[in-house]
Parts: sequence; C-alpha cells; structure tokens
Amino acid sequence: MNWKIKFNKTDIIIIGILICSAVYHYSTTLKTKPRITLEEEERLHSGNFNGVYYVDLGLPSGNLWEQDNEGAREYWECGFFTAWGETDEKTEYSDHTYKTYNEKILNKFTTPVFDKKGKICGRTLKDEFFSKKYDLIRRIPTQKDYEELIKECTWEYLGYEGNLLGTSKRNGNTIVFPLTGRKIGEAHEHGFGYYWTSSLNIEDPSQAYYFHISTEKKPCIKAAKRYYGMCTRYITAGFSSDKKQLN
Repeated sequence: MNWKIKFNKTDIIIIGILICSAVYHYSTTLKTKPRITLEEEERLHSGNFNGVYYVDLGLPSGNLWEQDNEGAREYWECGFFTAWGETDEKTEYSDHTYKTYNEKILNKFTTPVFDKKGKICGRTLKDEFFSKKYDLIRRIPTQKDYEELIKECTWEYLGYEGNLLGTSKRNGNTIVFPLTGRKIGEAHEHGFGYYWTSSLNIEDPSQAYYFHISTEKKPCIKAAKRYYGMCTRYITAGFSSDKKQLN
C-alpha cells in the first residue's frame, strides 16, 4: 500500500518555523559537564600583577581578564555585590539607598561615548579604576568587552560546581564565572549570574547593562536598574606606576 502525504503552503511554513526554532534552541543551549578538569584549571591564569591573577584569552582587543570576581579569593566565589557605579557593599539595594541616581552626580563619574557624527550614543563609567590596594590600573568591562568575550569563547555549564566555563577559541585558555545571583532590596536572588558592565543604557538612564549567565543558555547582555546589587569582574591594564597598558 502506498501512502502519500500532501502538504499545503501553511503546513510547510509551520514545519519550517519548527525546524528553525529547534536549530536556534540547540545553538543557544549550553553543554553541561560535571566539573572543571585539572588542565582547564591550570589554564585559568596566565600571570599576575601583585597577586592579582589574570588570563590572556588571545582576544583581538588584547584585554586581560582577571581570574576572580572583585572581592573573591578563589575563582568559584561570588565576591562583592555593589550597585552600578558604587564600590561598597550594603545590606539593602534599593532606589533610596542608591547614591548616584542624581543626573549631575551620574555625569561626574561617567564618560560620554560618541558616534561617528559626534553625537552622544552612550555613557560609560570612567575608563580606568585605580586600585590602591594592588597598585594596579583596572577597569570595569564595557558592553563591547563582554560581547567580544561571548563571541570569542565557547561556553559550558559546570553542573557540579555551579559555574560557567568559557574556553578561548584562539588559544584554549579558560575563564570561569560563578552563578552569583543578584541582590534586590534585602533579598539575594539565586539561579543566574549577573555582572555589571560599565555601560549605561542611554535610552533609559535608570538602567545599566550587565553580563547575564544561566545554566541553559549562552551568555548575553541585558539591562537592569542601577541600584541592583551585582558582582564585578575587572579587566587589568598592569601596574599603575608605568601608566601603560600591558595587554
């Protein structure tokens, strides 16, 4: 017996949509493995400045990403939670405890970003963050820095450790981001990872962009209220004494 299945135009469109959806889900879904290997852990750092470990991922920009979150002693620790543009932790992260909501104050610690026509197209935190503790020049990554990192690494979720592992497509070196959660009000929300960029959402200045990680999807950039408490991973530019970028 011969069976013939006939499809009309609507059926073909629906099938096409389902196939595209499946391909997209597969391409954005993270691979999962139990834990980081010893070889991968050895490739987490390329050197250090005064005890601050960094990894050279061979990125086109030359950025040297620090191994640990700000305030963390090991790569799997969350470290400090701060509101955007602030440096101190606190017990409550809300609009009335946020010190930099005022536009005049905001403009003092941010730098305008101009497009090719000379129009302001964004604002970022000041380029260099001087750390007296380590005598280093460091800065919070911009939105573009994180976009480069996402593109230039492959990503895996470490199920046992609850971390996200990025492996450079260029030299095989690795970087780990813990799923830190974030703090809103007095609550600590768990389940995802949130890392501030230095980039302000110019369309809504009450928000700034952050690096978002999860257990299932590849990392991406999102925006959130600036008073939320999130973690920070710095890019280091070497010792402050010579005032030169060593990357």
